[in-house]
Amino acid sequence: MIREVRLRVENARVTLLVSLGDSALARARPDRALIYSERAMEQQPDREDVAQKLIDACARCRQEGYARRVRFRYGLPDPAA
Repeated sequence: MIREVRLRVENARVTLLVSLGDSALARARPDRALIYSERAMEQQPDREDVAQKLIDACARCRQEGYARRVRFRYGLPDPAA
């Protein structure tokens, strides 16, 4: 029971971080989106959708090297290749 509640809280926290990141990108604040995406990845490093959000934020911050490392880690395609 406690484990299930913890998982729900963790999922809610990651959902909130992703939403904050999306909002930051919409307001042309990719630096903030990058921070929120990194925090979400720390919470649930197995989520490919969150990894993609992190990659998008990296690209908007012109951190291509970081984006490539995240793509490699998750086996995601590199659009530049």
